[in-house]
Amino acid sequence: MSLDSKGEGAGVSPQNKGSWSSFLKSIASFNGDLHSMTAPPFILGTTSLTEFSAYWTEHPSVFVSPTSEPDPAKRSMLVLKWFLSTLKQQYSSRSDKYGTEKKPLNPFLGELYLGKWEDAAGETRLVSEQVSHHPPVTAYCIWNDKHGIKLEGYNAQKASFSRTIHIKQVGHALLTFPKLDESYLITIPALHIEGLIYGKPFVELNNCTYISSSTGFVSKIDYSGKGWLSGKKNSFTASMYAVGKEKEILYSVEGQWTDGFVIKEGGGKKLGHSTEVDSFSHSSSPKTDLIIPPLESQDSYETKKAWAPVARAISKGDMDTTSNEKSKIENAQRELRKKEQAEGREWERRFFTRLPGADKVFETLAKPIGEKIEAEKTGGVWRFDEAKARDACPPYHAHQSNGPAAPCATIAGAKSAPTIFPSITIFVTPDVPDEPPLLPMMLPEEEERPPEDEEPEEPREPELPLEPEEPEEPEEPEEPEEPEEPEEPEEPELPLDPEEPPEEPEEPEDPPEEDPPLLELGFSTRLSARGSRLFEWKGAAEAR
Repeated sequence: MSLDSKGEGAGVSPQNKGSWSSFLKSIASFNGDLHSMTAPPFILGTTSLTEFSAYWTEHPSVFVSPTSEPDPAKRSMLVLKWFLSTLKQQYSSRSDKYGTEKKPLNPFLGELYLGKWEDAAGETRLVSEQVSHHPPVTAYCIWNDKHGIKLEGYNAQKASFSRTIHIKQVGHALLTFPKLDESYLITIPALHIEGLIYGKPFVELNNCTYISSSTGFVSKIDYSGKGWLSGKKNSFTASMYAVGKEKEILYSVEGQWTDGFVIKEGGGKKLGHSTEVDSFSHSSSPKTDLIIPPLESQDSYETKKAWAPVARAISKGDMDTTSNEKSKIENAQRELRKKEQAEGREWERRFFTRLPGADKVFETLAKPIGEKIEAEKTGGVWRFDEAKARDACPPYHAHQSNGPAAPCATIAGAKSAPTIFPSITIFVTPDVPDEPPLLPMMLPEEEERPPEDEEPEEPREPELPLEPEEPEEPEEPEEPEEPEEPEEPEEPELPLDPEEPPEEPEEPEDPPEEDPPLLELGFSTRLSARGSRLFEWKGAAEAR
C-alpha cells in the first residue's frame, strides 16, 4: 500500500479515519509522556516490547563473529557491523510485517520472553524481562557459551509530541567477551515517527550513538532521515577511531540501516578511494528465527501466552475484543500492585537485579564519549543475575503469590548457569505447586466461575429444614423460666438467625467472601496437570 500524500489519514481504512483524526488531535494537545495515552486499537501490533530484545540477535553468526578475530581493531569493527545489522529489525520490522509502523503492546511487570537460536553459531540464548512498569523498562541478556560472548542491557522509552511523535530511549547495552576480558558500551538511538499525519507511520533514527571499547576504540554512528527535498530514508554514516584520535579514521561505513551498508578502510577525503573491507545486505542475509516453547507449555508470565487473546483479536480485526482483553490484563495488574502496596513489599524480578551503586565498567567506557547513566529514569541500573537464573524454572513467579519459592525442576545434565530451555529431559517433582494466576480475569471462562462456585450452597438449603434440632430449639425458651439466669432469654434469639444452623460447616460461608481466590484457584487447577508430569523439550518448539 503506497503512501498517499494528498490527504490526512490516507493510509487508514475508512471505518477508522474518525478514530485516527481524534487520536492525532489528542496527542497534539497532550502534555507529558505519551505512554500514558491509549492508542486506537487498530494501530496496535501483536508484538510486546519484551520481544524487541530478540532483535539484537536475529543474525547469530554476525553476533558471534568478533570473538574469532585476533586483531583488536578489526574486532571492534566487527562489533560495529553487528550493531548496524540489528537496526532494521529493532526499528522497522513492524513496517515490513503490516505495511506500516504499529504500536507495540506495553508489557506488564514481570513479563518474560525466553527462547534460543540454533544455527551455525551453535546455541544462542535469550532472557527478556519487564523489570519496571512505571517507568516502563525492559532488561535482557543474550549469550552464546560456545563462542564466549554475552550481551546485556536495559532500556526505557519516553515519548513526547512536537509536530510528530519523538521517542527518547534511556538505557544502554554492554557487550562482553569474558575469555578476552573485553567490553563494549553501546548507546541507544533516539527516534521519531514520520508519515504520522497520513496514517502510514515509519521510524527515523535521530542524532548519533556510540560504541566504546575497553581496547581503546570508539565508533560513532550518525543518523539522517530522508529530509523534505532529498536524501534516502534511514540513511547513516559511521566512523571508527582510536580514543583521542577522532580525525584519524580507521574504518568508515555508509548506507541505509533498513537495506545494507559498506565498510571501508580509512575515511575523510580519501574515502572515495578507500578499499572496501566488508559489507552487509539484509536481502542476502536471512534471519534465524527464535525458538520459543509451545504455547501450551509456556509459563503464564511468558509474553506469547499472556497476550494470546489480545493478539488473536488484533489479527481478526476485532477491536472490541482487543480493547476488552487488554483491559483485563491492565486491571489485573493494578490489583496486584495494590496488593503489594498493602503488604509493604516490592515485586521481585526473576532474572535481573538492581545494582546497589555505580557500575564501574559503565563509568570507564562512558568517559571517552561523555555518556551518563540516568538511573533515576529507569528505576535503577539493571544487570542479569546468574544466581537467580541458575535456580529459575516455571512457574517463575509462584513465590510472589504463594509464599516461598517452589522447589525447582531437576535439570539433568546441567553443567553451568544459566540453564534456560536446555535440550534435555526435565523432570518436574510432584510437589511443585500449580502456576500462580497471573491474570485472574484474563480467561473468559473464569468470569462464569462465581455462579458455579455458589452451587455448593444450593444442596445445603434443603438441609436446613431437615435438621430436627431446629424445631426442637424453641424448647430452649423454657430455660428463661428459671429466675437465676437473666442472660438466658437472649439465647432464643440465636435460632432466629438464619445463618446459625449451618454454623458447624463453616466452609459454605467462606466462598462468598473470597471470590477472587476462587477465580485464581480455577485458573491454577486447569494448569495442575502440567505441574506433575514428565515433559521433554528438545528444540522442536514454536518459532516466532
